[in-house]
Amino acid sequence: MNGLVIDASNSGLAGDMLISALIDLDNSNRVRETLTAIEKELRAYDHEFSITLNDLMNGGIKGKSISVKTVKRFHPKELYKISITVAEKIKLNHLALEFIKKTINLLTIAEATVHGVDFDKVHFHELASIDTVFDILMFAYLAMYHNLFDRTQVMIMPVAVGGGTVETAHGTLPVPAPATAEIIKRTNLIIRGGPVEKELLTPT
Repeated sequence: MNGLVIDASNSGLAGDMLISALIDLDNSNRVRETLTAIEKELRAYDHEFSITLNDLMNGGIKGKSISVKTVKRFHPKELYKISITVAEKIKLNHLALEFIKKTINLLTIAEATVHGVDFDKVHFHELASIDTVFDILMFAYLAMYHNLFDRTQVMIMPVAVGGGTVETAHGTLPVPAPATAEIIKRTNLIIRGGPVEKELLTPT
């Protein structure tokens, strides 16, 4: 791949959306085998964990979506350890490993900042499941597979964040939610409001 444009200016963006789109770009045997391998490795930590890759047709345009089932919850330190362990088992390169470490650290720092607690005392709520690990691991693999880390030019259009409010473990919060807003600030992501009154951009 020589270049990639991510246009989430109307749809917003979440980990599963990025993964589905990148799989749709190249749904090779190698990609499907890695998806299965990650599912198998993560099921060792959450026996209910499963992944379903769906084919979609919307407005005459084909695409894919991923649905994930997970029940167990983890501390951020556990999610970090699981991510690195599985990444090494599936032989992700050093660029992918560095991305995984930075991503989990960023999520943790954002939560620590908005809740006013030390880094070591952060507890995830919506992000506490293996789903978070899957989003980060699978994207890291796909970014490595498509050479996004070192050779590809990536352009990201202004990302729609939605509007209104969202229900969370901490009650009703404005959109974008505080942790998401903190990540936006720390990454200099260019955003736009709307086009609907709901949450369109998630931390992962």
